[in-house]
Amino acid sequence: MIADYFDHAFFINLDRRPDRRKSFEEQVKQIPMDVERISAVDAPEKLPGYTAKGEVGCKLSHLNTVKLAQERKYSRVLIFEDDSYFIPEFMNKLLKAVSEIKKLSWDLFYLDYSLEKVISTGSVLTRLKSTWRCTAYAVNSCFYRQYILQAEREHRAIDRTMKDIQAVKFATTEKLVVQCRDVGIRNGDSDIWSWQ
Repeated sequence: MIADYFDHAFFINLDRRPDRRKSFEEQVKQIPMDVERISAVDAPEKLPGYTAKGEVGCKLSHLNTVKLAQERKYSRVLIFEDDSYFIPEFMNKLLKAVSEIKKLSWDLFYLDYSLEKVISTGSVLTRLKSTWRCTAYAVNSCFYRQYILQAEREHRAIDRTMKDIQAVKFATTEKLVVQCRDVGIRNGDSDIWSWQ
């Protein structure tokens, strides 16, 4: 079971996007565990090092989520953005991936990604050197401290920080989650770019 391996799951959602909340909460019913909503940070302004106000809010939202996981002493957590779209057979494929990842030592485990550098590819899991996207991923507690330190130190989008962070990274060989816009869902445009 997923809840036997991951202590908790979160999804990040802006208060001003109840449409996304409703859509995500409908999808997430297929995961047999509670998924807690995190109120996303709606950044008031663009800061140096960022290309949009939304990047600031996105980074702070992810950072706050990992800090909360650390504070609550969760061993492993799943983090979703509200524009996540679960592929068909999501749950069955996730169970298969979890049965493999639990045999390994890992820091970050991606369910959605944009491949940059691959170390090795297997039938279920791919070992990554770097990747873009934070749509859906898991963080292991052994990595909370480094994640927080790096995110607080760098003044740039969380995707860029995660791409370059030194970590043991795995992903599902087949993406299990994509962004809504990737499958043509109308409310799928990222708020990072639609709110400059």
